[in-house]
Amino acid sequence: MRQPARSELAQKAHQLNNLLSVIQGYADLLLLDLDPNDDRAELLREILRASDQASQLTASLPRCSREVNPLPEAC
Repeated sequence: MRQPARSELAQKAHQLNNLLSVIQGYADLLLLDLDPNDDRAELLREILRASDQASQLTASLPRCSREVNPLPEAC
């Protein structure tokens, strides 16, 4: 991958992580206000799990862009 494309990918991954941090932060705050047995609490925990997975995925993007032939399961 060309260097400018790598830089752009890393920048986009960073921006996406920033947005995911906001989502995670608000979900955490809302979760604090709910009883753990509230059905909405489980929905918020699902949001947190999904946003955590998305954060892990975006963290892998710049690494994958540096590899010549990244393995699909590694990226």
